[in-house]
Amino acid sequence: MSAIVSGIGLGLYNGSASQIGRGLGGDARLGQGKDEQYVNIATGNLVLRSQDEFLTFRGLGMSAVRTYNSRGQLGDSGADAWITGFERRVQLLSGTLNTAGSIMRRHTGDGAYQDFTYVSPG
Repeated sequence: MSAIVSGIGLGLYNGSASQIGRGLGGDARLGQGKDEQYVNIATGNLVLRSQDEFLTFRGLGMSAVRTYNSRGQLGDSGADAWITGFERRVQLLSGTLNTAGSIMRRHTGDGAYQDFTYVSPG
């Protein structure tokens, strides 16, 4: 079964699943493994998540998760629309770093991104 979510981005970050909880959107589990399937009703994007590994130790656990976005860019790392949870980056979109009006983009490990505009102090 698929979980129904809503949001404007590619991944699950900053969408309805992370903002208001899963609610009545359905069960995302797919099969018997740690796979999940989401359909974004706002964009039509299919999001598949697969947990490959999980390390349990004292403190925080660590997992290796892959995410597929049907509307993902093939030019992204791997060129196959799959993104690992470790593929995060910050990109300067326009302007000069640390100057008023410059725009930075933060890419998350599930294909979503956020844009930040620099506002000079004072």
